Amino acid sequence: MPLDRAILLFSRHAFRSDTPPKNWYNFSIEVVSSIGRLPLTLEVVGSLFARTNKSEWHETLKDLKQIPPSDVQRSLMLSINKLDANERAIFLDIACFCINEDKTSADYMWRSSGYSPRGAFDVLLFMSLIKIDEYNRFWMHDEVRDLGRYIVKEENFEDVEKRRWVRIDKNTQVILRSKEEKGAIRALSLDISHDLTPEEIAFLPS
Repeated sequence: MPLDRAILLFSRHAFRSDTPPKNWYNFSIEVVSSIGRLPLTLEVVGSLFARTNKSEWHETLKDLKQIPPSDVQRSLMLSINKLDANERAIFLDIACFCINEDKTSADYMWRSSGYSPRGAFDVLLFMSLIKIDEYNRFWMHDEVRDLGRYIVKEENFEDVEKRRWVRIDKNTQVILRSKEEKGAIRALSLDISHDLTPEEIAFLPS
């Protein structure tokens, strides 16, 4: 993306304006030069600045300068690390299970589990980490989705049963046959054709 268009995109998300204020123009050039000119990074990092107190902006820029422009995921992590526990949990739910799912149905699911997602939705939308499409479904950029799923795997690379979010495929279906209670699991998704038996359901978290 050319520099002028990169600054425009960054400004739209950081300042909610097509151009940065004069006293922040050179700062904007520094940010854009530090993170590269990929639209996704400009959008998410710009939104990060918009949600951060201006007194912290130079410190945030210093953090960005430590990250190679090609390392998109590390730049995105700065935004994810700004989420509180509830926002982060709902972000990971969406990344793992709710992409292309109806927002209203997912809202009922979270509320039935004791979560209040409405404020989290607003934050995630503001931070450009999720979008809602014209059919009221969740949408997430592939890079953001993959980062969310990596975060879940990073919780426990060795033992899938100890992760909070588990996707069952041909490599992990042995989990269903385990008779140990799976108290760590918050949500489970089937990527294989499989009808859960009463015995398997009994060992899943309620």
